[in-house]
Amino acid sequence: MKLSLQIDETNLPAEWQGQANLMLDYGIQMADAGQEADEAAARLDVVAARLDTAIRSDPADFGLAKTTEGTVQAAVAVQPEHIAARQTMLDARHAREVLKAAVNAIQHRKSALQGMTDLWLRQWHGDPRSAEQPEALRDALPPSKPPAKRRRRKVE
Repeated sequence: MKLSLQIDETNLPAEWQGQANLMLDYGIQMADAGQEADEAAARLDVVAARLDTAIRSDPADFGLAKTTEGTVQAAVAVQPEHIAARQTMLDARHAREVLKAAVNAIQHRKSALQGMTDLWLRQWHGDPRSAEQPEALRDALPPSKPPAKRRRRKVE
């Protein structure tokens, strides 16, 4: 999965229109991945229960001399079908977490879009004569008159 979070600052309206679709697409994918992780966990529980029953009914088939809770759980954990079901569950959980990270990144993209929109509404930059601007830019601008001084009215 490759997610591009680049923002085309010259086309903010299109970026805003795409933002909602991007969030919807990845939100649906995250929900689907969550469902798959839950289903994988449920399948793991079923596999464990079946193995537990099989081991308790014939412990000798699984190399157990006696059946204690600990030995049965240990025997369940090393069975190939349990290992495969557990790995499937772990992979599904990983996919869900990756999609959660993508949705979080898309939310950060939205914040960046909001900031860029605010800058655009303020004409992208503040006063070009400020000390933070390069000297060449300040010198290229026509001189500005200083702000008028305000006089206080006397209260009588």
